Amino acid sequence: MSGAMSSLALSAAVAGSICLALMLIFDRLMMSDCYRDDPDHAWVISAAGGAGLGLAAVAITWAAASVRADWGIPELLDAIARHAVPQGLALWLAGALNVQVLRHYLRLFLPHNGVEPDETAIAMWLSALPVFVMCGAFALGLAGAGWGALHGLPSQVPSAAFVASVIACVLAIVGFEWSSSGRVAYRAQRVGDLAMLILSAVASTLLVSYSLRSVPGSGDPLDASQPPLALALQPFYWLGFVAGLRPLLKVAFRRRLAHNWPRIRLFLPIILVVELIGMGVYFFEFWGLSGVDPTTVHLITAAHVLLVFVLSYGLAELRRAMELRGARRIRLCGLRLKVNRLPNRIPRVSSHFWLLMVAGLLLLAVMLRPEV
Repeated sequence: MSGAMSSLALSAAVAGSICLALMLIFDRLMMSDCYRDDPDHAWVISAAGGAGLGLAAVAITWAAASVRADWGIPELLDAIARHAVPQGLALWLAGALNVQVLRHYLRLFLPHNGVEPDETAIAMWLSALPVFVMCGAFALGLAGAGWGALHGLPSQVPSAAFVASVIACVLAIVGFEWSSSGRVAYRAQRVGDLAMLILSAVASTLLVSYSLRSVPGSGDPLDASQPPLALALQPFYWLGFVAGLRPLLKVAFRRRLAHNWPRIRLFLPIILVVELIGMGVYFFEFWGLSGVDPTTVHLITAAHVLLVFVLSYGLAELRRAMELRGARRIRLCGLRLKVNRLPNRIPRVSSHFWLLMVAGLLLLAVMLRPEV
């Protein structure tokens, strides 16, 4: 893989991390007022938005790339025809798995027994994914190559230094969360949702990563002789998000959605913005996986917990200001926020130490990443 391709993939992973932090904060704020604490409403709208906006992003990328390359739309369609099976099918399955991740992720924002969800703790759970991805990649590597679309399985075991740096970085993120909120993790009453989120995310990550590298040279956009596989087959990935529309098959769900639609319609502008941000999470992650080790991509994505912490602290300051004024509601970015649904956290001095630890270990792990 060329150095330019690796740099492009790393930049995409960083952009995806920023998008994930913004998406998490917005979803936390929107669940109660916009969706009336019904995560399935948010899931269906996110699935439809992801599929539609993702395909639109692909069309724009196709048009922009074909202007600068020696190939065009006919070559992209030819690549689709040649690699629809097994790579295209594997990417469709990866998209369907990712939309399942969304379902379980959104359920974590529901309050339980009067306790509001902790958005930075949810971010911390997501930040633990690099360890699970690394274990999954290691297990597949031991099993060997030749599994359908997974011809790009790694042939070498990652270095001990990389493994140690990944584990240390994740532990530092746990320490950062502990120092900032006083507890290791959000009280996850929905353990099943967390387990399904992790399993689906790991499976989707490995499917995308190894499918895109199953054809030699296909992942390098600098190769002007043929379109990169990541660009040609991305429509399959977004079509997998259509699997998230299946609640619409149920009459009871359609009635609930129709009942809540007048309220949702009030928030359509902000919903569109949030769906664009959410689409960016998966769009940039997809490109990151096309050129960087999957564990490294998720490690960079894990850094979103730092931005979530900063944004959450800002919302906590807003809550204190509202409480001093005796205000119960406020409008912010098109959202109607209730004071009792805003975060309430006081960061500790030790948080700054852990923040530096996370940043340093993250840089070290990226420097030690295995080549793909």
